[in-house]
Amino acid sequence: KLLDVSADQKGPLIIVFGGIHGNEHAGLKAMQAVQRAFDQELMRLKAGRVVGMAGNMPALKRGLRYQDSDMNRIWIKTHVENLKKKGEAAYRCKEDHELLALVQQVHEIEQEHDNCFDRIFIDLHSFSAPGGLFSITMPTEKHASLAGVLKAPMIFGIIEHLNGTALHYFDHQGYCSIGFEGGQHEH
Repeated sequence: KLLDVSADQKGPLIIVFGGIHGNEHAGLKAMQAVQRAFDQELMRLKAGRVVGMAGNMPALKRGLRYQDSDMNRIWIKTHVENLKKKGEAAYRCKEDHELLALVQQVHEIEQEHDNCFDRIFIDLHSFSAPGGLFSITMPTEKHASLAGVLKAPMIFGIIEHLNGTALHYFDHQGYCSIGFEGGQHEH
């Protein structure tokens, strides 16, 4: 965990992933900066819990987008369920190990959290081309309202053309899911 902050008051659970693509380190740096700000009491969480995790450690260490398979295209519910049941016997690629570890960590965190509060998933990314930041989310009023808090342009129509993303998976698990593209790598 790169970020783990809990408030005294119960509230929403926010799960944040960075580095699902191993060539995207900016999200990890952002989570570490947020953790430092909380540690130095520059920020305070009023309610709930925020947990941030690195997505694909082997690819991150090598600076590669992925090793065998794009980790942000293998979050298919049936595949994840198969991994949870069969473990290593169900691995189709090196990224499956990382995916299963993340799913297990999130499950443990969920067990500690009160179900009557919202669950939010944020997937941090960056891209190789120059450009500004933006968010993507599911085309619903609830998702758009939450993504609007980020004060970044929202782009609709992308998520419907992607399959097997962590956004899709967590959305199907009852989370309000948002993807945040933070601009060009390392800028």
